[in-house]
Amino acid sequence: MGYWWANQGSTWKREREGGYLFATPTNKAGNPVWHHTNLLKVRAGDTVIHYANTGIWALSRVFIPATKARRPSDPPSPNEGDGYLVRCEYFPLDRPIAFSELPPELKSFDEGHPFASHGQIAEAYLTPLSDRFAEALRTAFPETWPAGSPFDPHPHTVWLFQANPERWSLVEHLDEMVGGSEEAWPVTAYRDEMIIGDPVILWQAGENAGAYALARISSQSFERALPDYRRTGAPGESERLEWAVTLRLGLKLPSPIGKSELLAHPILKDLGVIKLARRTNYLVTEDQWAAFCELIATAGTASLGDPERWDAFIRWAKRFYEPPNFDRDERDYKLKVAEHVRTAAEAMLGDQPDWIALLKRAFGAPNNVTHYLNHGKLLAWAQDNPQSMMSAWRALLAEPDPRSAVAAFSAAFPDSIVRGPGSRLNLISFLLMGKDPGSFPVYRNEAFRTALDLVGLPRPPSGGRDEDLYAEFLQFLDRIVNEGRSRGLELRDRLDAQGLLWCLVKAEPPESWSPQERGEFLDFQRRRAVPPPPPTAAKTLTELARELLLQPDTALDDIVELLESKRQVIFYGPPGTGKTYIAQKLAEHVAHERGTVEIIQFHPSYAYEDFVEGYRPTVLPGGQPGFTLVAGPLMRIAEAARNTPDDVRHVLIIDELNRGNVAKVFGELYFLLEYRNQEIRLQYSRTDERNRTFSLPDNLWIIGTMNTADRSIALLDSALRRRFYLFRSSRTKSRSKDFFAGG
Repeated sequence: MGYWWANQGSTWKREREGGYLFATPTNKAGNPVWHHTNLLKVRAGDTVIHYANTGIWALSRVFIPATKARRPSDPPSPNEGDGYLVRCEYFPLDRPIAFSELPPELKSFDEGHPFASHGQIAEAYLTPLSDRFAEALRTAFPETWPAGSPFDPHPHTVWLFQANPERWSLVEHLDEMVGGSEEAWPVTAYRDEMIIGDPVILWQAGENAGAYALARISSQSFERALPDYRRTGAPGESERLEWAVTLRLGLKLPSPIGKSELLAHPILKDLGVIKLARRTNYLVTEDQWAAFCELIATAGTASLGDPERWDAFIRWAKRFYEPPNFDRDERDYKLKVAEHVRTAAEAMLGDQPDWIALLKRAFGAPNNVTHYLNHGKLLAWAQDNPQSMMSAWRALLAEPDPRSAVAAFSAAFPDSIVRGPGSRLNLISFLLMGKDPGSFPVYRNEAFRTALDLVGLPRPPSGGRDEDLYAEFLQFLDRIVNEGRSRGLELRDRLDAQGLLWCLVKAEPPESWSPQERGEFLDFQRRRAVPPPPPTAAKTLTELARELLLQPDTALDDIVELLESKRQVIFYGPPGTGKTYIAQKLAEHVAHERGTVEIIQFHPSYAYEDFVEGYRPTVLPGGQPGFTLVAGPLMRIAEAARNTPDDVRHVLIIDELNRGNVAKVFGELYFLLEYRNQEIRLQYSRTDERNRTFSLPDNLWIIGTMNTADRSIALLDSALRRRFYLFRSSRTKSRSKDFFAGG
């Protein structure tokens, strides 16, 4: 399970009421925004801490990972494009935790925290948190977290409440409800077992029977007069009382999970509401709840992918699955390998001395799902470190949840032995296959990524954790099972799905197929090279210089060389010579698709508080007016640069630099521009007790522009001139003549 910090600000209320997180992947200039694309890394079951208006207001649990969608709004916003939408259940705090209440030790973590270098909350929408930080926050406020929330340590029972649409329509009421709305529901069974915080599946009976939403019990049971919709006209009903509880709406499902879908599920077909349909309240087992959550995550991402490609995927899957040799080619040998792994695991658990030899046999024939170099490294590590290997393997087998199991082994398996999440996960899942090959098939990196291409789904982001990657892989196998079922293909388990995945990605079409079928299948396989198109190659600096009519053609090469040396340059010249335009084009070129470009303009009223940081009025938790320290553009882009690799460049453009009082606006920047490898305390760092320091990262470049018609470059103070390289921008007659002549 992962942890995230969402800095929502003005979007907090509508996102809480809608039960989601949302961000577009790029800024207005079309450049990727790293803290927006973090939404792609969020997984079902992750915990989000929601911060807005200088306080922590809620926790949430993620149910549906990112899908491509428009922001849910009424009416839809015409100016905002598609983005990434994550569905989650919010748990509002009774009283928000103010920023000033956060203990100092939370700000001492080296990584995995939400703080910028100046000690305030970073200007980022979604930031990953370390497990250590999340645990420290949880224990710092033990009485604060809502019942049933991810930080609640108490166990909870899951229930299913059924509505009869002939008396009271759940579907109609959901249209009028927002996240956090409350409604009283009758309780006819299990009243004494229900507690505040228990999760509830909201079900509607009738022709369109299915699950439509999730809720939480938010009150103790109480007696009430029989409501009108519960009355049948029998004598004495006006004096009759019934027991009820209050439910708080947590999450509306994007699409209902129907009864027919549950009947086809190996675990959920045994839900009480399926077997005994005339009750109001049902108990849901832990296994059923886990399976239901997986189904929500899988069904929720159904909008991702190309339906026509899924049609083709399942069509060819049927062709490989129908012949009797499928089990021989894709299933039987894997079951044999899993048996060998299980034998080795039992020997290891029993402390038998031959367990390594048995594991070596498991990696031998008929195994062909691991690479001999990689499993050879694992065996060598086990031979040299048997206790470490035994500890890691036992942790893998002890965890019932596959994500937790993979995380446990991965944490104990040194990165230096086998590198790369794909190779490591291949070995870890091989060991997990011994537990249950039908539920935990072997992960093969390239096959999985290529299969995602075939159906138009995005590949998982690089650098992810082993456990997240495996959870996404299992989710995709479940998706294959569900997509097949909806198209008449009944698979037995995930092992069947994994075998078909491999066939569609790697297999040659059988000779028994007609030439036309063979050609069509190969065309289908080759579609994997189509989506998504590779990034457009960047122009060379010489090509860009020619496009900008600069002379000589190597002018931009010279400027970039200067920027690499000092990291700041000023374009100066008379009006109309394209200083700002050239600065923007050059900045976009060096930032390319991974960095960011921010442009600001100095003017007489522009101040240090606008540029670096300053106090701004705000509404504090509890509705009281106050002030908060807000980062300016320099702090924001410096933080973005600090959180990306050194080879990703970020560019701050300061237009009309000489129109402002540069010394007053820059403040400590005079020192930092010359000594980038040193830190300094900023002006407002002295207003608190956090002893904050700030530095300029090396991958942040600064380009200024100056209009010499307003003020000569010679009038700039020597300290500023010494810190910037100066480049004169002008237009030559020859270039203008070439342009108008079309040359």
